[in-house]
Amino acid sequence: MVHVHIPEEIIVEILSRLPVKSILQFKLVCKLWNSLLSDPRFSLATKGREHAIFWCCGKRCFSSLDDQYAIQEIPRQCWYRPYLNFLGSCNGLVLFSTYETWYCYYNHCNFYLLNPSTRSFRGLINFSSRMLFGENRITYSPVAYGLCFDKLSDDYKVVIYSSIPSQRALVVSLKRGTTLREVSLPYKLRGTAVLANGNLHWIDKNDDLIVCFDETTNRFSKLPTPAVVHGGNEPIYRLGVLDGCLCMSRYTAGSYTFKCELFVMREYGVKESWATLCAISGGANLRSVRGWEPLFFTKPGEELLISGSHSILAYNVKTKSLKEIHTYSGQESYVGPLRYEESLIPAGKF
Repeated sequence: MVHVHIPEEIIVEILSRLPVKSILQFKLVCKLWNSLLSDPRFSLATKGREHAIFWCCGKRCFSSLDDQYAIQEIPRQCWYRPYLNFLGSCNGLVLFSTYETWYCYYNHCNFYLLNPSTRSFRGLINFSSRMLFGENRITYSPVAYGLCFDKLSDDYKVVIYSSIPSQRALVVSLKRGTTLREVSLPYKLRGTAVLANGNLHWIDKNDDLIVCFDETTNRFSKLPTPAVVHGGNEPIYRLGVLDGCLCMSRYTAGSYTFKCELFVMREYGVKESWATLCAISGGANLRSVRGWEPLFFTKPGEELLISGSHSILAYNVKTKSLKEIHTYSGQESYVGPLRYEESLIPAGKF
């Protein structure tokens, strides 16, 4: 019987391409594989399939939607408060907060990290609401958030922004549980940031700018927008990531017509690299796509999953057809969806 030796680096390269669910099963094959697959470097190298996670307020549970349009509920852990905000997603980890009521957000707020793929979960004790919203900090409910990873310091950073009483942001270290920087901003941000090229991105709601946060320098700056973006009847903009590239959607409404456009930045930071991926026009059938947000490709370069105001839809770029995948129940309140990637990184690391 011939024994074939396969170098460890080849084994790691092969296994890193598999779904997280399969990798977790392969840990049981032998001690060597368990050691390789438990290495933190392997966890960072693993790039799994893309998913979208959303929160059902009535059931108080998470659900995950994959590239096969399968929806799976994620068992609830130990959060009991009815309200929830997604603050960001990075390397397969989802950061969120829970609270009792909208008006007491900054007084009674808890923060958690969740890996939806492995179901690992942890409350962030050091990441307290008092540190974020205490005296001389943000004293009103924040309206913009983001989560990113700084490779140089091996640390996850959270950006939280509030426009009241002044426009300012806090940059917080998850590893140390301390504020790294507090800065006043000339921008008016809103919503959960999109992570592309390692940096966080928001839309400035006043000037239709893309605002970028550099995870290494902790500084904010502007990115160029597509030249065709400006103008229209009260356009609605959203950001996303497709095949690793930053993208921007634009929704405009006329008296009886609606139009959705999607632009992709092929080369990060280069204004001339913006290109139109697709444009959808129609009548009342496009009302549900209002404020649409690109999530990810379910078929590479062909079928695009997008989030509308009341449903999740799939748009085929080649056939230019639109179909509804999931409709939110009229009696339920939902938060999200938020895009994330499968990973093995444990939430309990922090």
